[in-house]
Amino acid sequence: MKKSIVYILASLLLFGIAGCTDEGSSAPDLLEPVGVKSDTAVVERGEIYEATVYKGEVVPYVEALSFAVDGKLGEVSVRLGDTVQKGQVLVALDNEKLKEQIENLEAEIAHIHKTAAFSDRLAELDIAIAEEQLKILRLDGADTNACREKELEIQQLKLDLKQSQELRDLETTYKKEKLETLKKQLGNAVITAPVSGQVVYLIPAEEGKTIKAYTTVICIADTQQLLLQGTPHSHPRFPPALHCIWRQMPLPLCCRPLL
Repeated sequence: MKKSIVYILASLLLFGIAGCTDEGSSAPDLLEPVGVKSDTAVVERGEIYEATVYKGEVVPYVEALSFAVDGKLGEVSVRLGDTVQKGQVLVALDNEKLKEQIENLEAEIAHIHKTAAFSDRLAELDIAIAEEQLKILRLDGADTNACREKELEIQQLKLDLKQSQELRDLETTYKKEKLETLKKQLGNAVITAPVSGQVVYLIPAEEGKTIKAYTTVICIADTQQLLLQGTPHSHPRFPPALHCIWRQMPLPLCCRPLL
């Protein structure tokens, strides 16, 4: 009786395992979700970009020029609307006194160099004469005191020559440094065109009027450099760069807010 029960349980277990294996071998049918719609589209290869609309205008680059020092307005070499070339002198302060100081310093430096060789040669001759006199004293058997005095005289002559040369070098260095400073001031008293372009602004001032440093005196428009001046409609920040076609030439543009 017990053997029959065991046999029946074993048979049922085997049938159960076989049934599970058969059910796992076949996948169930998928049912479409109720009330869900799906959109399909054909994928095409292309470039991803973002378009932003800007309100503005293409304008030439304008360079505002001023003096770095105060002074009285001197010569004005251009007029409003004139076309100028790079490096051309546009406006200058009254610098006649400055030019006179520069000329005087240059003359003084030239005079120092001219007389230096002659002065040194005279001092060297005095030293040579004193050395010959010392030799004669020694040949004539002069006493020790006389020879010692002549030796001290020679040492003093050499010391005087050295001090004279050092003082002259110091004076020359000082005058050259002052000359460079005056020339720099003279350069600051002149405005030259940094680029070729057109005069679009000129300060309304007469000759002799005092001009403060860093006051805009003249503006030059460079038509070879174009700027896109404006603000975006859809984004608060500007893109790093834009490009446009101007006379069939691609020119880089940078954005500036409208004033």
